[in-house]
Amino acid sequence: MKKDARFWRLSQARQISGFGHVVDLPDEMPDGDSIGSPNASTARLFENGREIGPAHALHSDIEALGQGRFSHWGRQLYLSASDGTSASSNGRVYELLIEPEEEGVAGVLRDGADRVSALQSDYERFELAERLFNILVPGAKVSEFGRTYFEDQSFASVYERFGEGNYRAYDRRWTVAQLARHAVSLEGTFAECGVYRGATAYLIARTLKLYGASGLKLHLFDSFSGLSNPSSSMDGQYWRAGDMAAGLDEVRANLAEWSDCIIIHPGWIPSRFSDVATERFAFVHIDVDLFQPTHDSLVFFYERMLPGGVILCDDYGFASCPGARTAMEDFFESVRETIIHLPTGQGLVIVNGR
Repeated sequence: MKKDARFWRLSQARQISGFGHVVDLPDEMPDGDSIGSPNASTARLFENGREIGPAHALHSDIEALGQGRFSHWGRQLYLSASDGTSASSNGRVYELLIEPEEEGVAGVLRDGADRVSALQSDYERFELAERLFNILVPGAKVSEFGRTYFEDQSFASVYERFGEGNYRAYDRRWTVAQLARHAVSLEGTFAECGVYRGATAYLIARTLKLYGASGLKLHLFDSFSGLSNPSSSMDGQYWRAGDMAAGLDEVRANLAEWSDCIIIHPGWIPSRFSDVATERFAFVHIDVDLFQPTHDSLVFFYERMLPGGVILCDDYGFASCPGARTAMEDFFESVRETIIHLPTGQGLVIVNGR
């Protein structure tokens, strides 16, 4: 290992388990994280000159998920390649950048502790939190502060009733509800492929009852056994068969308030699509994560969409769902309609009149 300014070129890694690899670090390199200081390291990892991450990853996640996660722990670096290849044999150069402490997590936390009582506004506190976030999760981007949709208490109460303990899906579910509200004016049928615990189905059904014409229906399609077997060539390494499983009884209970407008079709996609073969659709939400069920959903529903109808793919812009993105792009290339890549990660198509 050679030292070049603050960059350290790593010697060859050895595989430990799954995507996980480890490199022993020299004595002259600063110590990394520890049980007592789990975010002490200021290390940044580069693969052939491109920064990868996130840093401070759990070692179990490095081994199971890979995708560039790493951890500078004690006298060792635990790492994974960015694309599922072996960090010990893919021929790539891995370099570690150790930033001065005042530029890393410890420096931001110390600076924040000194300044927080003097900060005059929530915006200033947000800027401080953003600095810390950008260090902890390299490559991720924090969006703008002060968006008013967080003030909608009615929507927040619906989101929070599903008890996920975080707001990661808040913008996507808001988008579902807003587009469903747009689509009710078409007075067609609504459908969702991939229901999980029913959070987005609840929002869609609520929208139908609040804003739609009497008698509009929402059809739900799900195995209620989790995902089918992913294709290793199309879907990557993130998902496993059975992921995202939620039982039918739980979903029925979660959606009981709207049972008069919801029809549930248990079964693997596309086995139950024939139940709605004669319907015309105003809104279809596809959230099935994998290539084949995304493809099957598009093939069935597209030709049954009303002019101006909405197809929304929840998974289009996420690195964990390459198969869903491929299915969308292949299908809409053949029919030559535009996929709008929303900043939420969703893919939106407004179906043209035919």
